[in-house]
Amino acid sequence: MSAKVTWSVIKFPEDNDAVEAVPSRWLVGNKCKWPPYPPNSKKLIEAIEKSEMPSETWQEFTIIPFRNNIYDDYATAKKKVKKALATSDLDESDSAPRSGKRKIKFRRTYSYSSVEEEALSLPDPPPEPAFIQKLINNVEDSSSLQGAIDSDSYQDINPNGSSSKFMAPSPICRKTQKVRNDQQPTYIEVQQPMLDKNCDKTVVHTLETPNQKEIGVKDVYNLLLRLTRKQELLQLVVTDIKESLIKMETVLLRNHQVDVETGDAESISLKFNLPIDGVEKLKEFEAYFIENEKAFKKAVHEVSQLGGKHLYDFIYRAGRKLITNSFASKFSYLGKRQKESFKILKMNNLLIESAMHLHKQATVKDVEVEISKWLKRAAERAKNEKE
Repeated sequence: MSAKVTWSVIKFPEDNDAVEAVPSRWLVGNKCKWPPYPPNSKKLIEAIEKSEMPSETWQEFTIIPFRNNIYDDYATAKKKVKKALATSDLDESDSAPRSGKRKIKFRRTYSYSSVEEEALSLPDPPPEPAFIQKLINNVEDSSSLQGAIDSDSYQDINPNGSSSKFMAPSPICRKTQKVRNDQQPTYIEVQQPMLDKNCDKTVVHTLETPNQKEIGVKDVYNLLLRLTRKQELLQLVVTDIKESLIKMETVLLRNHQVDVETGDAESISLKFNLPIDGVEKLKEFEAYFIENEKAFKKAVHEVSQLGGKHLYDFIYRAGRKLITNSFASKFSYLGKRQKESFKILKMNNLLIESAMHLHKQATVKDVEVEISKWLKRAAERAKNEKE
């Protein structure tokens, strides 16, 4: 007996606490397997809705589950995603007051394989030296900061505890200060990061605001990682475009080859006075294509160009070009009711192959049925032409 299919509402802490409803079978402990489909693509949505079986090659992401977060259908689980942003208990009453200030965060996905993920994985940056952190704290807490900056040099503490002289930091280091936990920066515009030769930390210029944020090695690492992932997505898009162009080129070359192979054959419209309206012309038509296979292939390509939305529409258009309704009324497909057999004619083969060339999914039987219908109505069409 197959296990019951359910969906769980979970949080992805590594993706800015994004919340998503996923099939429960994707969860393994505190990890969630994620398919390598493009974000918001039809394949990704179908994989979630249909609870696709996870593969060993899928990526794994750390998750945080909610209380009472398992549901029997995807629609209900999806509705709980917004609620999960306001409470950790999804069965909590909807009437409970909410702040309404939290932003909805949606799960971001990246379409690359686990092998590529390993290639992107970088070691964690080394810890910040203790003497650097102590220097920053001294800069923040010292009330005599300006005097130290204006001097030509200042004392610094090396890791071994000895004192040494350093040149005074450049203005970019003097303007850098941390944003405290109880303060919120009003607006920060990050410009090109600048590394000062006399400053041991990477910092950026900001606008003149009450608070300014320091950009450290960890922030630069995360930014580079996101840019690398976006580059991988762009490479996948470029690969898809290349594959589409190759397929288009293959089709064009195949069609061009057909034109080259049959280009020297005379058009049937010029070779015969179509549509055929008598026995003598039909005999000439049949003899020509029985003896000339190359001309027959050219005729198949030429007749298929007449087109038609569906199979009978094509048979109607092609039959009208090849034979008159009056003459066609003397035939039945199998030669019944004291009529001539159309099935034995080379014209029948021409219609079948042309139809199958135009409608790739059609079978010989499908085309034969439509030709039979067209012949049965030939007498009625001929009568209407005379009126």
